[in-house]
Amino acid sequence: MSLSFGGLIALCVIILASSVNIAGESIQILSYRFVVRVSLPIFMLVFAYFFLRLYRYGLFEIKYFQNEITSAQLRIIALETILMKGSKETIEKFAL
Repeated sequence: MSLSFGGLIALCVIILASSVNIAGESIQILSYRFVVRVSLPIFMLVFAYFFLRLYRYGLFEIKYFQNEITSAQLRIIALETILMKGSKETIEKFAL
C-alpha cells in the first residue's frame, strides 16, 4: 500500500511540477513530456496492484485450506465418536 501511495504522490508531484513551463510549447512536445514523466508512477501503481492482488488471493487460499483441514478434523472426530459408541448401524451409515 505504501508503494501505491508513493506512486500517487509521485504522479501528483510530477504533474504539478511540469505544468509550470507549458506556455508556448507544441502539443507533441507536451505529450512527450507528460508520457515520459507519468509512466513511472503509473508503472508503480500497476506493480503495487499486482502484488496486492497476489496477496489477497494468497489469503483466500489460506482460508480455503484451513476450512478443508477443519472439515477433515471434524470427520475424524465423528468417526472416533462412532467407533467409541460401538453402534453397528451408525458405523455402516458413516461408511457409506
